[in-house]
Amino acid sequence: MDTSKFSSEIHIFKRVAIVVMIFFIMTLLHYSTLINESDPAVFSITLLGFMLILSFNLGKILSRLKLPKLTIYILTGILCGPYVTGFVSQDVVNNLKFVDNLALSMIAFIAGGEMRFGELKKMSKLLIGISFYETLYVLLFTAIAFFLLHPFISFTAGQTWLFVGIVSLLMGSMLIANSPAVTIGIIGEYHSKGHLTDTVLGTVVLKDIVVIIVFALVASFASTQLLPDATFSPIPFISKLGYEIVGSIGLGLAIGLLVWLYMRFIMEQTVLFIVGIAFASYELAHYFHLEVLLVGVTAGFYVQNFTKQGQKLISNIEESLPVIYPIFFSIAGAKLNLMALQSMWFIALVLVAVRMLGIYMGVKAGSRSDGATKEVRQYAWMGLVSQAGVALGLAVVVERTYPEWGGVLQTIVISVIGINQLIGPVLLKYALEKAGDLHATSKMAETLIRLKIGEDSEQETGIVATETRNG
Repeated sequence: MDTSKFSSEIHIFKRVAIVVMIFFIMTLLHYSTLINESDPAVFSITLLGFMLILSFNLGKILSRLKLPKLTIYILTGILCGPYVTGFVSQDVVNNLKFVDNLALSMIAFIAGGEMRFGELKKMSKLLIGISFYETLYVLLFTAIAFFLLHPFISFTAGQTWLFVGIVSLLMGSMLIANSPAVTIGIIGEYHSKGHLTDTVLGTVVLKDIVVIIVFALVASFASTQLLPDATFSPIPFISKLGYEIVGSIGLGLAIGLLVWLYMRFIMEQTVLFIVGIAFASYELAHYFHLEVLLVGVTAGFYVQNFTKQGQKLISNIEESLPVIYPIFFSIAGAKLNLMALQSMWFIALVLVAVRMLGIYMGVKAGSRSDGATKEVRQYAWMGLVSQAGVALGLAVVVERTYPEWGGVLQTIVISVIGINQLIGPVLLKYALEKAGDLHATSKMAETLIRLKIGEDSEQETGIVATETRNG
């Protein structure tokens, strides 16, 4: 009898038993009076803890399917969320917003820390080319697709071509957004290194700025045509845009400087300090109406490239990744509105397919420069499919600006995001694998082994490493 195979089966059986037990406990909590009697914040944190354990163990059980753990975390969030079991209600999701924000800020730190100035300088022409053409193609393709679909949408059917055209541009400007969080998550999970990894990461970070500019421009033009008293003035538009970008970079540099000073002269309880500074950076960005991701990316980029503490910063944050990723992506899954997808699935599927075509064509056009490898030209488009908070935030802006019909547009965007959120991580992992950027053992796995999270013996630690190499 194969002892290692038997040990692996026992290991999986224990994970299944834990999952069953957690489901039983969450079911009891869901139907008990504790929901009404307990403090909402305490109850939300309790459910988050159970969802974290559930995500971690389901990730282990389903690792043989070779799915990215991020996808499993998202599916766990969907399963526990308001639209399936209802274990995690919409109120609980709202109460967990501060945890979600903290995780997002730390993921942004990682993104900046993974970017080397020398590499970016070499790739600048390639990154600008891909970002420009991918933005152009996706904007045009999705806007045209929405325009052609307008007879099947309640608030655009029978409207003037001008109205439909402007709404179509608004839709296209929202769908150009990517998900830096998913990209960083997959790269972190597999400790991916290589030209494709650098290209995809650099593109999604650059696109985060591009999205702000394009959406602000389209939204300002749309308001002059759709709102009775609005007029387009370039000066307020440029000043607001400049404030957001320059202010975000300035705040990021200040936070980066603070991180460097702490890690240079104090270096005590570093992980706790980074958690605190990440939360503070989000709150400050929110208070001053700045871009959270740009603030975090700038801070991480500064520490990595202009100080000697860059690797220490990345190492300290990576120790918390096994906790950050299940939390962030489980909450992201719980946020997905399945009712929206049910009502708009046909339109959403068409827009997803057209958007993917636009990404593919845009990457092909933008990667014609000499700096693009064969792998980048073939697979980089797969790393740009995921969408998450940025697009959703833009949809909220549209819904508040145009309450008569913005809600329907928001529902369509949420449906598209939901599909892209599920298929994006899988496509990115496949692309990195085909390009040869994946290492045999991921950094996350090494961290788990070192910390022995969830493991109680050297034998089980060996099983984790084996499963990760196989997955």
